[in-house]
Amino acid sequence: MLENTSGILFVVSAPSAGGKTTIINKLIELLHGKLRKVVTCTTRNKRAGEMEGVDYYFLSEEEYSQHLENGAFIESASVYGNSYGVFKKELETPGHKIISLDSKGVENFKKMGVKATYILIAPPSLEVLKERLHGRGSESREEVAARLKEAERELSQKDLFDKIVINDCLEDAINALKNNIIGEIENEEAK
Repeated sequence: MLENTSGILFVVSAPSAGGKTTIINKLIELLHGKLRKVVTCTTRNKRAGEMEGVDYYFLSEEEYSQHLENGAFIESASVYGNSYGVFKKELETPGHKIISLDSKGVENFKKMGVKATYILIAPPSLEVLKERLHGRGSESREEVAARLKEAERELSQKDLFDKIVINDCLEDAINALKNNIIGEIENEEAK
């Protein structure tokens, strides 16, 4: 499956608009090179401000299918009509890494025995999540409804995770996660 590498893998999950991308990007900035983001692939269109190779590897359906056929992904799924995948090579590099996955990806990683610290970022309520989804304005009413239904399912699976952080205040959620990650990294490096 995966080659043994040094470092800890942190797997972060949250419902759509739960804040995981913002939190992960801020953690990478705050931890000054101690943590590398695992960039995943998608066939969905770029959103405003997203960058190739930073936010995702944006692939055509054909490119994605080719990588899938070649066994390049450790995990692959279809979500909201788009394909998402994690390149094996992204996880095989040494060092501490952080990756964003939905709860289905978390389930797949756990079934495959991927050793990681699994973290759920949860909204304070579904009503707050609904407001965040409407506020970002990138989905239709139908897409928001589908994402809220999926969020209910994801939040019912809290037992998949080692840690749960409530994102009521973004700064508090970032600090809680940062302190936890620093603690785990320091423990690992002390061994």
